[in-house]
Amino acid sequence: MIKYDYIVSWMNYIRNNPNDKRFLECFWESQLKSKDWLVTETLKVNPDLKNIIIFGGWYGILAQLFESRCSSIESIETVDIDRWCNEVFSNQLNISYKITAKTCCMADYIYSSNELCVVNTSTEHVKQDIYDKWWDNVPEGTMYVLQGNNFDTIDEHIRTSPTLDKFLQDNHIKNPTYTGSVLCPGDFSRFMAIGYK
Repeated sequence: MIKYDYIVSWMNYIRNNPNDKRFLECFWESQLKSKDWLVTETLKVNPDLKNIIIFGGWYGILAQLFESRCSSIESIETVDIDRWCNEVFSNQLNISYKITAKTCCMADYIYSSNELCVVNTSTEHVKQDIYDKWWDNVPEGTMYVLQGNNFDTIDEHIRTSPTLDKFLQDNHIKNPTYTGSVLCPGDFSRFMAIGYK
């Protein structure tokens, strides 16, 4: 399910950078469970994905999971406002020519193609006005995959939703193809919506 070379690159990075605790957070059980759920349900909706943009791409782990499990993928761009994460990914973790990293605020992203799947796993990390600008910029007809949560005890989680229904409302989701929630270790819920804008 995950390419051997990716696991090697993760372990080499951990071995060479034992003090990067932020990278280790990518492998919390809740993070892995959420990413596996996202990839699995997305590929049920569209098993022939070609081009993906992941907002809140962090260290690129989700991009690598998608590339491992979907042979039709032609390109994945992982977008994050954190330049450090993108530099680590580009220089030490990325071993696929199909995956690239970009540093920018999601609200300022400029689209160059309409045949996309956009993934946003950072809906709880941005203020409503930033999210609204990002959502308004997503081209009509684009497939979207959104995740958020109700884990409101973390300072950087500034826009959580207490329930799945409120998550859908807060993120302007209408007529989704798929919605769901999973209980994560730590006693919080992760919410997800998949559809076409």
